[in-house]
Amino acid sequence: MRVLRKCRRIGPVPALFAAALLAAAAVRAGGLSALRTQNPPPAQPAMSIPVGPLGFRPAGPIYLLTSLTLSSLNFIDDEHLLFTFHHPQLLRRLPGDPQGEEDQVIEALTLGLPSGKVLARALWRMHDRYQYLWPLGQGKFLIRQRNTFSITDSSLQLQRFLVSPSQIVATELSPDGRSLVIESEVVTHTGKPRPSLQDESGQTSESRATQLILFDIKSKAVIASQPIPEPIELPVTGNGYLGAEAEGDHQFKITYHPFHGDPVVLGMVNSTCDPGEKFLNDRVFVIESCGPDSPDILLDAWAVDGSKLWRGRRDSHAVWPRFAFSENGSRYAVGLLRISRSLDENTSLSEDDVKEQIVQVIDSGTGSVLLTTTASPIQSAGQNFALSPDGKRLAVLSDGEIKIFDLPAGTGGSGPPRPR
Repeated sequence: MRVLRKCRRIGPVPALFAAALLAAAAVRAGGLSALRTQNPPPAQPAMSIPVGPLGFRPAGPIYLLTSLTLSSLNFIDDEHLLFTFHHPQLLRRLPGDPQGEEDQVIEALTLGLPSGKVLARALWRMHDRYQYLWPLGQGKFLIRQRNTFSITDSSLQLQRFLVSPSQIVATELSPDGRSLVIESEVVTHTGKPRPSLQDESGQTSESRATQLILFDIKSKAVIASQPIPEPIELPVTGNGYLGAEAEGDHQFKITYHPFHGDPVVLGMVNSTCDPGEKFLNDRVFVIESCGPDSPDILLDAWAVDGSKLWRGRRDSHAVWPRFAFSENGSRYAVGLLRISRSLDENTSLSEDDVKEQIVQVIDSGTGSVLLTTTASPIQSAGQNFALSPDGKRLAVLSDGEIKIFDLPAGTGGSGPPRPR
């Protein structure tokens, strides 16, 4: 069983990250989506690729609520997929490996569409069971093996990008693939956090601290570095990041912090819980909040200039959102677990509570729901669905197949999210 707790907010901190760091040591019961809607009619896939012949075997129900990553699905471009999954085999422990690591081999395949032909194949050794792949756009992907990041493409060859000198505890990539947030136990000699990552492994030391580093992918430049008490979620794009500060009872001030220029106060949010923010592209984000009279999650989409774009509501029986984005930022997909009862920070979720995993494609600018389908086997860590770079196709791992759906042009769909 996994206990759900509310995110706890960190107090003001100095320098660039002042009043912007949101604690995320655990996942809150809320999430972002447009699930409470008049949904479009059930969609039929335009093409399907059986995954059994590729060697994929679904994980057992014991992994349902672990949030471990055992597979991933991504578009390389509009006509090629990257499909990776756990490759079961016995492994010899490598000399010098830390005790307690759960090594696994990941099989990576480049698939052509519509045939599903395997165009490239590789085996990658991972040293844990957490997320190992993030899309960078333009056919490139960031791969993590323990504390080493590499970049790959359709060739599946790994080119070393950077190495953290100490254990990585959290990784987050902006939707536009331009900004990388790395949080690690930073080894130091002075007791002060190390100011940046290195291209090769650093020297060991006795003193440790947790360090958040905001990193520009293209230039490898460190945008900012900040010691923090525990891992957090930082809503970030290639241009800036968001912060939310409590301003009295149930009042929160939302501020946009551009990397170049002064902070901009965007407005106030009323919420009986700490609001959560999620960028959908480099200019649009959604704020989730709680009302006093309903367990449902309220959704407000804003632009970074403070303009309000759309409002919606998400059913409290849909939890643990996971996201995928089109490269052009026009659409996003969200996967949620449909559960049998409402949860809060004091209740637990068991495997029997989970009924299905729903995947929706939503227009970022209007909130219109373009398609609703399901994914299986259920993956609480997500990464079993993806949008094409142009936002015109959705790929979903479902019922032993990779199903490819053609999405409607324009906003279409059901219109902005609204209560039933």
